[in-house]
Amino acid sequence: MRTVEEIEHAIERLRPRDIDRVARWLSDYQKEIDKERKERKIAAIRATAGCLTGEEGEDFAKAVEEIGNGPMEDHAW
Repeated sequence: MRTVEEIEHAIERLRPRDIDRVARWLSDYQKEIDKERKERKIAAIRATAGCLTGEEGEDFAKAVEEIGNGPMEDHAW
């Protein structure tokens, strides 16, 4: 597998139209990953729904906020 530096160097040598192709591919790939990540989160929420008591749920929400994801809102995931 190539290092990031090797990939960057290879991209720098591409023609503009090929750079556009790479950019589109990366954008599509990111969308795919985001979709898969969202599906996994939803599956995890469904699998664990109701397993926390009210206090545990509040503690969990507070912990999520503290790690920098901001306040939890309905359907935020």
